[in-house]
Amino acid sequence: MLAEETIKDEADHIEGSENLATDSEEEDPDLAIMHTLFDLVALEEDSARKPVFTKDLLEEIAANIKIILSDQIKPSVERSIRSLQYAQSNEQSVTIWKAGDNAKVNHNAIITNYLTRVELHPEFREKFRTSWKRSKELQALNADLTELQRSQIEAPYYLESYERASDTTHLNSEAMDKFHRRLRRMQKLWNTSASCAELCDVIKMRARKINTPITKIVCIGLGALKLDPVWYPSTLQHITVFSIAETLNAVNREKHANCAPDKIIAQDPCYITYDRILIQSLTTRSIDFSISNPETLLAIDANTLVV
Repeated sequence: MLAEETIKDEADHIEGSENLATDSEEEDPDLAIMHTLFDLVALEEDSARKPVFTKDLLEEIAANIKIILSDQIKPSVERSIRSLQYAQSNEQSVTIWKAGDNAKVNHNAIITNYLTRVELHPEFREKFRTSWKRSKELQALNADLTELQRSQIEAPYYLESYERASDTTHLNSEAMDKFHRRLRRMQKLWNTSASCAELCDVIKMRARKINTPITKIVCIGLGALKLDPVWYPSTLQHITVFSIAETLNAVNREKHANCAPDKIIAQDPCYITYDRILIQSLTTRSIDFSISNPETLLAIDANTLVV
């Protein structure tokens, strides 16, 4: 069991905090919940520190995503899958995905919603299942169950399918040439900077100390370029990865003569076609953009650097 009073309003924990919440926070259930304190150490001990998203569960999620996408690309009259279920420990199956009301829409993308340890705790679900957004969405997916059964939902994830908006920016050669020039200029500035040199020195020093080579770089959520002023942080993150890859490959050639060049995997649900083209143009190394969120996590092993 949790330590006494692990889930309480912030006002109960902080003296004189009655006035911390603004009127807008009081009106917004999600904000109120986000300002609630939880004993995370007790939560971990209560669950014997067992991981929620095991390899088996991630493989299940990846398989479900493939099932949904393979069915959704078919003409609407040929689709056979209307929902997917999750088998709980109490032997009650609950719905973790539904096709939606508009069967004719081609849903070509999937969002995976992973629930945290806090959200999975019975006290949290009992207290917030009718007000917390993700709890409400799971409840809505299982509207056919009784109220008691809905209060006992323990599915650690659910899936949402949607139609990715089409974008033809990559077909505009003039625009793409302009973007290429901007990106190349930024990459040149980075490659000649003191920050780049210092980072590469650190990577080189660390890599020489480990006995097995880093053969894979997995990039999670580095961001779409967007090609407006906010694209700079995303671009900098990607070109930094490419500098790291070059440095690691140089060390690998010194220590492991037969080691293949580092493989780069990049996954972000916001990538669209021009992102993949422009990001790939910044390196001669092939980048794998093709795998899903859970597959990206499954690709991580002892020889992986995660960014």
